[in-house]
Amino acid sequence: MLRTIVERGVDALVLVDIDHSSEVFELARQYDLPYVMTWFIDGSHYPHCVGFFYYDAAFDLASLVVKRGHRRIALCNGFERFNERARSRAAGTRAALKAAGLSLDASLVTDQPFNFEGRRQAVRFLSTMQRHRRC
Repeated sequence: MLRTIVERGVDALVLVDIDHSSEVFELARQYDLPYVMTWFIDGSHYPHCVGFFYYDAAFDLASLVVKRGHRRIALCNGFERFNERARSRAAGTRAALKAAGLSLDASLVTDQPFNFEGRRQAVRFLSTMQRHRRC
């Protein structure tokens, strides 16, 4: 599909996320097309990125939650297997907890689709958890 668009004549490419095959970049090189990768960046070697790094955001948020005294941290996330953003958020959360001498309890993690029903399921999951005082 991308080849068809490129062969019709475009001046540049805007690529969303970073999960693209090497053929996409080869096509851009062959046609001398500038490109920018948007939305999600991962700190890799890709040039021309505009977006945010979910790992850092999740690390900072989990660190703040721990700093405020919480020790049992839940993670409501997307399906890591299919989504690099979800993997990055989970990795950032785990790294922050590890840095604080904690770990992410698998029983406190729910993976749901990124839609309204998935968010409802995540809220239901959280509402069934026993409330604990901060340690």
